Amino acid sequence: MSNEEITSEHTCARIGQLLIELEALRLEMGRSKDARVPMHVRDASPREVFYHAQTVHRKANQLCVELGGSTVAPPSAAVPARARPADVLRVLDSARERLAQARSLLCIEGDTAKPQLPGPLVAEAGKTATDVLAGCLLASRQLNAMLAYAFASREGHEQLVRAIAISERLLVVHGIELPPAPALERRKFPRDVFQVLWQACETLHQVMSDSKIPALTMDRGFVGEQPTDVYDIASLIVSELEYLGSFVPQDQARSSLTTAPPPHVLP
Repeated sequence: MSNEEITSEHTCARIGQLLIELEALRLEMGRSKDARVPMHVRDASPREVFYHAQTVHRKANQLCVELGGSTVAPPSAAVPARARPADVLRVLDSARERLAQARSLLCIEGDTAKPQLPGPLVAEAGKTATDVLAGCLLASRQLNAMLAYAFASREGHEQLVRAIAISERLLVVHGIELPPAPALERRKFPRDVFQVLWQACETLHQVMSDSKIPALTMDRGFVGEQPTDVYDIASLIVSELEYLGSFVPQDQARSSLTTAPPPHVLP
């Protein structure tokens, strides 16, 4: 099957497989199930799914590293901000390989049949990118609960710096500079950061809607109290900002900030 023939119906079937494999691994490891109310999304596109599929991969990779395995970077795309379902599929298949490696490192195969990787490519009729993203959000949260060193403020900070850098590039095109950095606010918790980012999401959605640009819609049904919630919502903001940035020629958009992907190594 060519890349052009792969749709969100195929990637939805893949994230379904990943969730089944993740649940089996969770039970073998004796880890609690994340039962919190998930973030509800609407009107998602493959680009948002791609960014969050990479988040799932990074957490699955960290699980392998914690168990003594080598690190594997998530697959990329020619233009991540305009990723297609085929790009999402590559990331999900690589994440499933990371989960299979975790099982191997734990020596828990026994009589359980190993999953066939990548396996036949099937389609779930009627499924959309929104369904795939919802699955990725569930997998991301569950993986975080299975890590010895869960994603913390460090990873969320990396995503926020990345978002600020993209915002600066967009503002430069219009001859506008970033406002001065705000003063340090003490005694703040992840839920406080999540609230600010939620407001930023709503503003960004309004800007994109006013500009007639398709945008992700999120319905809040929970309080983001964990650092991983901050990371997840920051990743979604980055995906939208990078999509906006893809409309701007790189020679017209420069940032003074330096960004790098989260290291994802054990302390």
